Amino acid sequence: MSYHQEASLLSFTYNCGPNWFGSNVFATLSRCLQQGELEQVPAALLLFVNSGGTSEVGRRRRSKAEAALWCSSPRTAKPQSPGGGGSPSAQGATGRRQPNPLVGMPRFQQRDSAQIAQRDRICFSTSCAMLLEALKRGTLPGANGYDHYLAVVQRYGDTTDANAQLQALAYYGVTARLVQTADFELIEEQIAREIPVACVFIHRSPIDGPTGSGHLLLVIGQPPPIWW
Repeated sequence: MSYHQEASLLSFTYNCGPNWFGSNVFATLSRCLQQGELEQVPAALLLFVNSGGTSEVGRRRRSKAEAALWCSSPRTAKPQSPGGGGSPSAQGATGRRQPNPLVGMPRFQQRDSAQIAQRDRICFSTSCAMLLEALKRGTLPGANGYDHYLAVVQRYGDTTDANAQLQALAYYGVTARLVQTADFELIEEQIAREIPVACVFIHRSPIDGPTGSGHLLLVIGQPPPIWW
């Protein structure tokens, strides 16, 4: 199931509630999903155009949008390792790529930093240190090897400064860039290439004006679909 198909069902579930699957009212859509008849899902989605007996313009518009989203074609990436076939960590016994090729990469915890005064404000550095270690294993040895990376960041500026982080990564030979228009598809493409993504989550300002404090995490994979 593609990201767009998952997003379509997520929208449908948000509108209809989490208990729709398997109920008599949604028997057609449930059957399509249970039996793997995914090509029939758009038509099944279009059956739900009312919320109380009469067809509603808004509900029809939403169903059409969900059906169109289901049918849309996500961007695809064709990751290749230097050897051309993908790394062993990204392959299963059947040779198919696994959802989380970066599972098993080193983990760093910011609260373990030797710089006690920095422990509450180095999520950016910790995430970038894990990114570095995922791309160049063994660069930061030790359980809190990220303190070596932190020291390099501080040569270029404050740990919350994106430019300081980019320069620190460049010091280790990693070219990175700051993107403020990323979406789930871009993140999935990077994960498919076995490149983790450092993402900042702003929580004290509106989405249309992201200025404020937040938290930065490193995204290393995605779970398999869990709709049924």
